[in-house]
Amino acid sequence: MENPWKNLSSKPNNNGEYILGIDEKIIKELEKQLDKQEKYKLHLKLLPEPFIGDPDAPVYLLNLNPGFDKNDLIKDMKRKEYIDCIRENHKMQESREYPFYFLNPKLAGTGGSQWWKEGRQIKRKDGKKGKIPPRLGQLLIKYDAKFLSKNIFCVEYFPYHSKSYSEKMKVKSQDYNIDLIKKAIKDKKIFIIMRKEKELYLLIPELEKHRANGMVFSCSSKSNPCITEKNIGSDGFKKITNILNKKLHSYSISEVKMEKAHTWSPELQNKTRETLKDSGRISAWGLLPKQSGIFKKARVAENGKITNKQFGFMKVDNALAGKWIIDLEEGGTETFESIDDLIKAGWVLD
Repeated sequence: MENPWKNLSSKPNNNGEYILGIDEKIIKELEKQLDKQEKYKLHLKLLPEPFIGDPDAPVYLLNLNPGFDKNDLIKDMKRKEYIDCIRENHKMQESREYPFYFLNPKLAGTGGSQWWKEGRQIKRKDGKKGKIPPRLGQLLIKYDAKFLSKNIFCVEYFPYHSKSYSEKMKVKSQDYNIDLIKKAIKDKKIFIIMRKEKELYLLIPELEKHRANGMVFSCSSKSNPCITEKNIGSDGFKKITNILNKKLHSYSISEVKMEKAHTWSPELQNKTRETLKDSGRISAWGLLPKQSGIFKKARVAENGKITNKQFGFMKVDNALAGKWIIDLEEGGTETFESIDDLIKAGWVLD
């Protein structure tokens, strides 16, 4: 099935609603059934969000449907950049700087940015203030937002906004999202089910087989579905980060032509050079947690802004033997013939 969301009208209908043509008849029937309960009421004056990101991303996040908060309608729909990002996403435009658009700094403060990236202030039942942590959890700590936005893709089973999901929520456009999931399964993508795991297995039986192959993980806390090692398990978290680390390494290499190595200060370069010539200083690395020296490298864009910082480790034994090998934090190694080559490539001691 071709992407039907390219055909969503740029203007709302006479009722101020955004409804895809192939869904309109069913939506009107659903409204009669769902509007009786506030939590299932469809909020059609918000732009639908059937998916977020680039479907070529290696990590898929599965949700049931986009939620609703009155501020989303009052504030977010008045922001041009918010509307533009969603429309670009509907068309899956390849030129998007932040495919997973809620990681775009321009959308800070929107409901989606609070949900995925910032965390959200709430009032608890006891009347005290609390905060819901961001759903991307530890991934936000480990990875740059722009990189992450290109390598995660969220699919919503039902594309229209409501406070809660109902099993009655079925429309024609869902066929496209199911096709995306089935293709991703064939392509051996990895999945994280954010909530309602059993329901999704019933809706898409292929997912359960994919889980048996070790490619589907789910959040253990249904009330707090954050992507953390504790929530999805150490095996799942390791598998996901290994995949992202490989992408990060290839991404860094592909960006070399667009960016150049950041030149550190002469003092820092000299400190690195002198340390690597001094066996006593190198031996002191043995007292550090990884028994290695910690190195850093950065790239800068044409405007001089640092865009990609990397860290790596040089083992004591290698440095004492004159083997200038840096083990990259994200996986892989870089090897140099000399200390000067290492420094010219942008590496210095952190």
